[in-house]
Amino acid sequence: MSKLQIFLQVFRNLEGRVKYLLGAKIDIGRDSADPTIRRTDCSGYARFSFVKMGFKNVPDGSQNQLAWFEASGWHRLKKYSDVRYAAKDADRLFIAFMKPKFIGRRQIASGHVFFVYKGRTMESYYGRSVGSRPWNTLVLRTRACACYEVPLD
Repeated sequence: MSKLQIFLQVFRNLEGRVKYLLGAKIDIGRDSADPTIRRTDCSGYARFSFVKMGFKNVPDGSQNQLAWFEASGWHRLKKYSDVRYAAKDADRLFIAFMKPKFIGRRQIASGHVFFVYKGRTMESYYGRSVGSRPWNTLVLRTRACACYEVPLD
């Protein structure tokens, strides 16, 4: 199976049944179809997906992952909204990030990591489960700070 096929299979296996929980991670040794997987946060889902696709040394934590991608040399889009041009192509997968949001010293929103494929996100997000929404949802469009194309070859 290709990396993209593996990614899509992982998503289908987790979608709608694995709930979001901040700090929860999926043991990377498990199969995505394992019914005992019940919770993950965004970076846990991203790391699990990347490991299953064959990527190594992807850290936990959305901001640690952002730093890892910044150092990776992967193609970075100039701005998140540029994903609209490429996201309809069925052969392209993107990973995007939001930095935490602060008012003064008080953090009011966590960082976030999510995938974009064919104009939709694939993510584990607050108040939901592993799921999907339009790439241009207001919070994503206004807070996304970086977007990289995932090399699938």
